[in-house]
Amino acid sequence: MTTMPHTFTEIIDETDNRMFMLQETWCIYRQLFGTSEARVDLLNERAPGFAGVVQPVLLDSVILGICRFCDPPSMSGNENLSLKRLIDALDPKPSLSSCQCVRFDASSCFPESFERRFSSNSRRTVPKHPETCVFRPKQ
Repeated sequence: MTTMPHTFTEIIDETDNRMFMLQETWCIYRQLFGTSEARVDLLNERAPGFAGVVQPVLLDSVILGICRFCDPPSMSGNENLSLKRLIDALDPKPSLSSCQCVRFDASSCFPESFERRFSSNSRRTVPKHPETCVFRPKQ
């Protein structure tokens, strides 16, 4: 039985921790905003400002967390915790055909406004009158 290299084990542990936190954030989001319309009504009635701030923050955290796993292995001399880095740490390296899933552009899964929304704070992307209530869950 072979053991995993220490650096690979570190990357796996970090990835596991990040994925756990990402899943927990998603679970909290779903519990608050995705389970019932009655809960959303209650949030809008009792704490519209709070809920209106928390909802996009949690959702953005989940979306950005997923996208970060699709980053290149390093940027600006810093190592990223990404799937590509995890694959690059394998020894022996897997064949190229088995790594096709990593050639993924996360922004292709999101609306056209994705890049503007997350990359800029220009006047075009900031709403003039932010909503003070949360969105309804989709049925």
